[in-house]
Amino acid sequence: MKSLLPLVFVVFALVFFGSSSRGQCPGYTGGNYGNPPGPALPPGTAASGFGTAGGFSPAGVGTAGATSPAGVGTGGSSEPSGTGGTTSGGSSRGGAATRPGGPAGSPGMGGTGASPFGGTTLAGKKRSENSSETWATWWFFNSDRFLNLKATVRRQRRDTDTGDLFMGQGASDQIVAIPAKKVRDLVNPALEAATRDANFSVRASAAIALGKTGYVENFGPIFSALHDSDYRVRESACLGLGILGDPAAVPHLIEIMNDSETGRRTVGLGNEDIEVRTRAFAALALGLIGTRTDISNTQVVPALLSALKSRGSIPHRDLAVAPAVALGLIGSKASIPELIAFARDENQDSWTRAHVIGALAKMEALEAKELLLDGLRDKQNAVVQSSAIGLGKLLGPDDQPALTRLRRMIGGGGDRSARNFAIISLGQIGGIDNRNFLLRLVRTGNSFETTFSAMALAVYYSEMQNSADLDRSEVGQEIHRAFARTKNPIERGAFAIALGCLDHDEAGNDILAVLKSSGSANLRSDLSIALGLMRFAAAEETIRDA
Repeated sequence: MKSLLPLVFVVFALVFFGSSSRGQCPGYTGGNYGNPPGPALPPGTAASGFGTAGGFSPAGVGTAGATSPAGVGTGGSSEPSGTGGTTSGGSSRGGAATRPGGPAGSPGMGGTGASPFGGTTLAGKKRSENSSETWATWWFFNSDRFLNLKATVRRQRRDTDTGDLFMGQGASDQIVAIPAKKVRDLVNPALEAATRDANFSVRASAAIALGKTGYVENFGPIFSALHDSDYRVRESACLGLGILGDPAAVPHLIEIMNDSETGRRTVGLGNEDIEVRTRAFAALALGLIGTRTDISNTQVVPALLSALKSRGSIPHRDLAVAPAVALGLIGSKASIPELIAFARDENQDSWTRAHVIGALAKMEALEAKELLLDGLRDKQNAVVQSSAIGLGKLLGPDDQPALTRLRRMIGGGGDRSARNFAIISLGQIGGIDNRNFLLRLVRTGNSFETTFSAMALAVYYSEMQNSADLDRSEVGQEIHRAFARTKNPIERGAFAIALGCLDHDEAGNDILAVLKSSGSANLRSDLSIALGLMRFAAAEETIRDA
C-alpha cells in the first residue's frame, strides 16, 4: 500500500469481522443526528439533542483521557474566539484541537480524499472553505451511533486479532468485565490521587473520570477540585459533578453559574469574577444532572431561564448558550413556551436562538413545529440550519405539507449546510416518499446531494420502523452503482460507508478492489470501515496488512 492506514481504522475494521449481528449498523440507536463543526454552523450537540457532538468541552474532545479533561462529547462552546486543548479519543482524520470558543462541535477534521476545507479537488475546481458542507464532517460527529465499537468488542468478548497488533504474534487480549468492587477498591483510589497530580491535565481528567464512575462517594473529591488553582481543572470539576449526577451539586453549580459571592468562594476566587467558561460549564453540568435525576421541578429551570435571558448585559454568548443546552437536557415541559418565545425573537443573538431550537428539538416539543418550519426561512443561517436538523425530530412521514417545504428547501438556493442537514432529516423522518426522494438524489443530484442522500438512506434503514423495508436491496444496488461510476474519493467514501451500513456485501469486491489500488489514506480508511461493517471476510487480510 502507498501509505499506512490510520491504525484506529484498521483495528475497527478487524474487530467488526467477528461481529455476529447482521442487517443493521452495529449499535445504532436512532433518534439523534448531529451537525458538523465549523465557524458557520448552528449548535449541534448531544446536549442539544442532535447527535454525538457535545456542546462544550473544557479542553478537548471525546471521552476523558490522559491529555484532555473533556468527557461529554466533542465540540467547543459558542464564541468564535479562544483556543482549545488536545483531542482525546477522537478520530485520526487530522482534526484540529477543539476551540472552546468556537461554535458547538468545532474540532476541524480532514476530508475524505480531497480536503473539505477548500483548495483544489480531484477535478481541479475550487471547493467551499466551509468543512460543514461535506458528508465526512457529518460522519465524524455521527459515526458512533453506527459503529459503537466498544459495544461490539464487548459483545464478542474477545478482541479479534489484536494479539498480533499490540501483544505480539499469537497473543490474544481477553475482554473481561471489571467488577464494580474492583473499580471501587483499586481504580477509584488511583483517580482520587490523580486529582492531586502536579500536571493540570491529569487532575482535570481525574475529575471527569471520578464523575463517570457514578459513585456518589466521589462527590467530595470532585467538589474539592473546584478549588484547584488551574481554571481548566475547575471547569472539569463542574462537568465531573454533572456527570456524577448527584443532585447535591445543584445549589453549588447554580451559584457558580451566577457568579455569586457564594459561587466565588466555592471555586476559591475570593472577590474575583468567576471565568465565563467555568460558569458556562456549571450551567451545562446542571443539564447533565438532569439527565440522571428529575430536577425539572426544582430551582434549576428558573435559574437557567434567567441566565438565558439575562445575557444581554453580559457580552459573552456562552452564558446564554450553555443554559439553553442544559434546558434541552433537562427536558422541562414548563420551559417550552419561554424557549419558543425566545427563539422567535429576532432581536436575540442568532447563535443562541439556534441553540434554543436545538433544545426544543431535544425535548421533542411538538409545539415548536411551526417555529422550526418558519426557521427554514430565517435570515440567519445558524437558525436555518438548526431548524432543518430539528425537524428531523419533530416531523413524521405523514406531515406532508411540512415535508414538502423541507424538500423544496433542498432543491432551492440558500445555505448549503442547511440543505445538507435537511437531506439527513428526511432519512430520519422516514416514509416511502422520503426514501424515494433520497434515491432520486443519489441518481441525479450534485456531489453534496448524492453523498448526503447516501448517508440519509443509511439513517433511514437504521431506524427500527424502516429496517424491514423490502426494497433495501434495491437501494443498496443503486448506491453500489453510484460508487462504481464515480472516481471522486469524497463520493466513493460516502457511498462505501452507506453500503456498509446497509450491509450490502454484494459491493464488497468492488470496494476491496478500490482499497487495494487507492493512494488516498482517508479514502482507504472509509473503505476499510465499510468492509468491516459488512463483515466482508475477503478483505480481512488486506486490511490487516495495510
